[in-house]
Amino acid sequence: MTTLTREAARRRYATIALAIPLAVLALLLAAQAALLPLLPDPVASHWGLAGEPDGFSAPWTLPLVTAGAGIVVTLLIGLAPYLADVPPARGGAMSYRLLAALVWAETGFIGTLMIATFVPQIGLDDARDARLPGWWALIGVAIAAVLALLAWRLVVEPPRAGEDPEQPAPIALRASEQAVWLRTASMSGAGIALAATAAVVTVGAAALAAHADLRVDGAIGGGTLLIIAVALLLIAVLAAGTAFRVRVDGDGLDVRARIGWPRVRIPRDRIRSAAVVDVNPMGEYGGWGWRYSVNSGWGVVLRAGEALRVVRTDGKAFTITVDDAETGVALLNGLIARDAKETGR
Repeated sequence: MTTLTREAARRRYATIALAIPLAVLALLLAAQAALLPLLPDPVASHWGLAGEPDGFSAPWTLPLVTAGAGIVVTLLIGLAPYLADVPPARGGAMSYRLLAALVWAETGFIGTLMIATFVPQIGLDDARDARLPGWWALIGVAIAAVLALLAWRLVVEPPRAGEDPEQPAPIALRASEQAVWLRTASMSGAGIALAATAAVVTVGAAALAAHADLRVDGAIGGGTLLIIAVALLLIAVLAAGTAFRVRVDGDGLDVRARIGWPRVRIPRDRIRSAAVVDVNPMGEYGGWGWRYSVNSGWGVVLRAGEALRVVRTDGKAFTITVDDAETGVALLNGLIARDAKETGR
């Protein structure tokens, strides 16, 4: 397997996941801009299952969609390793391959659909005469899959640091002694920036689509309502998932969002062990927020770095990235040790 230094792997990732897709999208955008005078006004912007247009907008919205759905999304995904607060010594190989594959898949799919919706309208006087066969979407999916696999193979994994953090000694507690550990876990600036940017882009797309619907049809269509719903959902997720209260006490581990939901409560008698771990959001969980990893289970991943991970008695793990995780782990393991001593296990 090819190995590179971290910096060399990073440069290759930048070329594959950013430079090449952005160049392709820029060429597509330039071609669309040059061909705008040949399009009808309005143009078809949405198509029914039969391939007939059922939504219309101004011609300039097509390049705008290419820029928003293509270039902006590429930047959001491709720049994630640079925005994430992950020191160079930590791993990120999986994230490089995954992100590059996502970018190439998105570029291939968006590029195919933009060409498929643009070309049939060139030279038409009325956009209602255009047709878009459904098999174009299948071609887009196939191209996306092939490009994703190619990007995965082209990106080289950087060296990874494999040592786990040193584990703290359990806190010794007397039989009747009570202790509590409280912390607030907050999302990193990079995570908030990415989530907020995604929300702004989606809200902007919803506003643009609503304006186009009202201008052409006098009413907001179902597709636009779906975009608005997605925008509202993103805003709700952003509000609920940027900060969590973390509590360790005699009852176990309690993690709840600042607004009260979502919440995870793991009773002390359901916890087998606790440990301090080093988390890479993109490399291990594929992003920030409420996440799931095949290897690490569920987690509230708000930033890179130290985290508290508990393993339940059924073997399932739960992780929360939080400062001073060592103290929380030491207290949990101290409570577990006291229980074991009292029960003779």
